[in-house]
Amino acid sequence: MEDELEGDDEALSEPGGSGPEDTSDDEAANNSLSGDDEDMEDLRATTAPEEKKRKRKRQDDKEEIEDIYLQKLQDAQEAEDKRLMSKKTKTNAEDEQAKEGDSDAEKEEPPIKHESLTNGKDVELNKSSRTVFLGNVPSTAISSKVRTPPPHPLPPSYLTTVSLTAQPTSYKALKTHFKTPGKIVSIRFRSIAFSEQIPRKAAFVTHKLHEKQQTVNAYVVYSTPAEAREALRLNGQVVLDRHIRVDSVAHPSPQDPKRCVFIGNLDFEAQEESLWRHFGACGKVESVRVVRDAKTNVGKGFAYVQFEASPPLPRTIHSSRRN
Repeated sequence: MEDELEGDDEALSEPGGSGPEDTSDDEAANNSLSGDDEDMEDLRATTAPEEKKRKRKRQDDKEEIEDIYLQKLQDAQEAEDKRLMSKKTKTNAEDEQAKEGDSDAEKEEPPIKHESLTNGKDVELNKSSRTVFLGNVPSTAISSKVRTPPPHPLPPSYLTTVSLTAQPTSYKALKTHFKTPGKIVSIRFRSIAFSEQIPRKAAFVTHKLHEKQQTVNAYVVYSTPAEAREALRLNGQVVLDRHIRVDSVAHPSPQDPKRCVFIGNLDFEAQEESLWRHFGACGKVESVRVVRDAKTNVGKGFAYVQFEASPPLPRTIHSSRRN
C-alpha cells in the first residue's frame, strides 16, 4: 500500500512540475529572446550614429546653400553700391569738367582751323545750309562800285575842289536789302552773259557784259543756317525794280505741277521780270524760271511760272494766249 501511495504521489507530482527537458527548452527560448534583443540593440547602436551623421550632413548642406545664397545677395548689393558710386563719381567729374570747360571757353576762344584741315563734305553741307539762291538779279549789281566820271576836259580847280567818291550802287542796295535777316559773309554772282569770247574772269573784271542780257543769278552766304531760313521770307520782293526769286540751296522748293504752268514759244532774250509782271494779274507768283543755256546764259525759249496757290487755269491760259 505504501508503495502504491508513493507511486501515485510521484504520478501526481509530474504534471505540475517541470522536468529537465522543459527547463532546457525555456532556457533556450530565453536565450534566443535575449539574443534578439542584443542584436536589436547592436543594430540600433550601429545605425544611430549613421542617422545622426546623415541628419547633420543634410543640415550642413542646408546651411551651406543658405550661406551661398546670402553671399550672392551680399555680392550683388556690393556690386550695385559700387556701380552707383562710380556713376555718381563720373557725374560729378563730368559736372566739374563742364564747369571747367565753360570757364575755359569764356577765357579763350577755340583755335580756328583751315578748311583743308576739316572734313570737306561737312564744310560743304554746313555752307549750303547757310546759302540762299537769288534769281532775276539785275546785272548792274555785279559791280561793287561805280565812280562818277569826271567832266571833260578837267577844269584847273577840279582836282583841288572835287574828289572822286563812290556813289550808291546796285550792289550796295542789294546787299543792304538782304542784310536784314542777318550777317552776310559773301555774295557770289553766277550765270553771267558776256559780250566777248574771252576768259570769263577777264570778261568779268573788264565788265564785258552782254547788252541784251540784263539778269544774273547770285548766291548769298549767311553766318548761320537760321539767318538763311529767315531770308527765304524775302522771296518775291521787289529790289532794284525787279522781283527777286529767293530759294534755299540745301533744301530747294519743289516744283508743284498743280501750281506751275509751262510757258513756251518765248524769245531767246525774254526776261523773268516781264513774266513776273504779266502773270501777276492771274495770282500771286511764287517763282519764275526761264530755262537758259549753261554756257551762254541765253534763254532756250520756254519757262515755268509757279504760283503760291493753284491759279485759275482758264484765266491764266487766256492771259498767255493774249500775249
